[in-house]
Amino acid sequence: MDITQLPDEEIEKEYKRRQVRKDINLFIERVIKDEKGNRVKQATIHKIWQAHIDWCKKNNRHAGILAPWGHGKTEQIAIARPLWYLGHDQNLRIKIVCNSDENAKARVASIKRYIESDSDYREIFPEVLPDLKRYHAEKKRSEGEWSAHKIFIQRDAPSKDASVEAWGIISSGVGGRADILIVDDPVDLRNAILEPAMREKVKDAFKNIWLSRLVPDGFVIYIATVWHKNDLTMELLDNPTFSFLIMRISED
Repeated sequence: MDITQLPDEEIEKEYKRRQVRKDINLFIERVIKDEKGNRVKQATIHKIWQAHIDWCKKNNRHAGILAPWGHGKTEQIAIARPLWYLGHDQNLRIKIVCNSDENAKARVASIKRYIESDSDYREIFPEVLPDLKRYHAEKKRSEGEWSAHKIFIQRDAPSKDASVEAWGIISSGVGGRADILIVDDPVDLRNAILEPAMREKVKDAFKNIWLSRLVPDGFVIYIATVWHKNDLTMELLDNPTFSFLIMRISED
């Protein structure tokens, strides 16, 4: 589009839209809403997270972020990042891994709402459209549960894999290949502390199941809170393919 041919007010609007498309922080402030429906305001901590992810991607490292509860990790990374990535490349296959299937379904439902009905998202990325033909075909072949875990958008690539797919870390769902793997708090009180035997199951699932679905040049974003010295998160801190950003709350 040659914006110089537009009226002045439309030129300014299109320029701002293009800036939002390029900058993840501007995108989040324009599109993502809190629980009350208000637009999110990026704090310094959020901008640091986003800069770390971009640095890791540029330098061929998987991104790890350790930060406390209640600071918006899920909204910033497991919701906003897939929406932003799909806006730039509708052929991507993104998998989200959570501690449980219920939390995974909640991530999918949120992303689906933005794609289908959020006017701000539709304005910034109008090319991201649900693939209704694929939706009905998949639903007809399955028990109906797939739609709670998967999203298909219209794309050029003939891949059978979902655009976004989310499961609990020890789920049997798993599915096909992934270009981006977002691991959102896979370790929790139950699988790290209350049921110690599950620690090894979580590690095994991550290494032998989820990572095996990643394409050779795929990218992992791992966000978590440490629960135990022998949990998956602590093990990944020593993994040379990851670069971790660790943010703690001060003693006072």
